[in-house]
Amino acid sequence: MHIYLCYPSSITAIIYHIASNPRVQAKLQKELDDHLGAEDDVVAPADQVKLLPYLDACVNEALRVHTTSGIGLPRVAPKGGLTVSGQHFTEGTILSVPSYTIHRDVNVWGEDVEVFRPERWFERDQSAMQKTLNTFSVGPR
Repeated sequence: MHIYLCYPSSITAIIYHIASNPRVQAKLQKELDDHLGAEDDVVAPADQVKLLPYLDACVNEALRVHTTSGIGLPRVAPKGGLTVSGQHFTEGTILSVPSYTIHRDVNVWGEDVEVFRPERWFERDQSAMQKTLNTFSVGPR
C-alpha cells in the first residue's frame, strides 16, 4: 500500500468513484471487513491496512481517472538534448504531456480507459502502470 498525500479534490474523487459504483463498493467493503480489526477499534493498525490491495487499486484508479492536474508537468530537456519518439528536442526545451493524456494511454491502461475499474490494477503490467501514473508528478507519494 502506498501512502498518498491527497488534495481535497482527490479525496472527493476517490469517494465519488467508489460510491458511484455499487459493485466496487461491495468488493471494497468485503476486503475491509475481512482484513481490518474489530468494530470497536478506533484506528486500524498499519500491519492490517497495508494488506488492502483492492483499496490501493481503488485509490490508484480514482487518481488516474480524476487527475489532480490536467495540465502537463513541465520538464527541461537535459544537456545535449533529448529524443522522444524520433523527435529531437534541443537542450533547455521545456516539454510536457498533460497528465490527462498519459492516464488515457490505451497501451498502458486498456481500451476502457474512460471507465473507473480498479480491477485493471491486477490485470495489466504493474510496472508500466506505476511508472505512468503521475498524479503527483512522478509516481505515488
